[in-house]
This record gives sequence, C-alpha cells and structure tokens, in this order.
Amino acid sequence: MFNGTPVIEQISPTEARITGITLPSTFSGTIGFSQSTESPNIFLPDELLAPITSFLGEDVSLASLVKVSITPISSGPFTNLPPSVAKSGETPEAFVIKVTNTNTSLETQELEIYVVLLGQAQTSSGIVVNVIDSAGATVNITPEC
Repeated sequence: MFNGTPVIEQISPTEARITGITLPSTFSGTIGFSQSTESPNIFLPDELLAPITSFLGEDVSLASLVKVSITPISSGPFTNLPPSVAKSGETPEAFVIKVTNTNTSLETQELEIYVVLLGQAQTSSGIVVNVIDSAGATVNITPEC
C-alpha cells in the first residue's frame, strides 16, 4: 500500500499524473479504475478509459493500451531504485497496475507516476481514436459522448 496522500491530475484526455506517494520497502501499491474488482489503492479518472478494444479484428486488452512511467522525485541523492511495474486486465473491471518497491530496506522517494492511454490522438473537439480496419487502412473515429 502506498504511503502519503495521492494527488491525481488528468493532464490531457489520454494522460494522468499521480504524485504525493511513496512505497515502503518490499510493499506494493495498486492503481485502477472505479469499476475495478481488484480493489486498487488509487483510482484513475474514468475519462481515461479507452473506447478502442480491437485491432485488425483481434481483441486488445486494456493493459496493452496503457503505458506507465515512474520517476522518483528527490531534491537530494536518490537512495533507492525506481519500483517495478506490472499491468494486467483486459477490461476496466479487471485492470490493475501493480507498483512494487523491490528494495528490502528503504522506502522509495516520492514518486511521480504517469499513466498514458495509447492509441488515441487529441483534437480540439475531443478524442479521435485511430483504428486499423481489416483491410489495413487507418480509420479515425470520434466517440459519441
């Protein structure tokens, strides 16, 4: 479980930033959506959910559409390696990001975590999803809100 109070900012239609947290040595914390049955410690904005679920007729898991990057924040020397990250789940209900501090004696520095939903491009009128159809052509879809 994370220490601290998470500050969650949606900084674009496809990206969220989480700060204000650390992980004790050997502990894990989880991140997910409000629909999750995995009981995440931190909830992402539901607005990040991907409307894209297939590519060339094949199902694509939500875990495959999400990129996670973590940067330790410190005004002094780093005392620990960045934590490890694992993603799982094909649907918002099953999706979870597990962040683990693999150090056996030190807490992490404060973490800055970016969660980015891939496969979408932002336009001034909203989100455009780029989908490849069965003929291999790119089709741009603007989801109905």
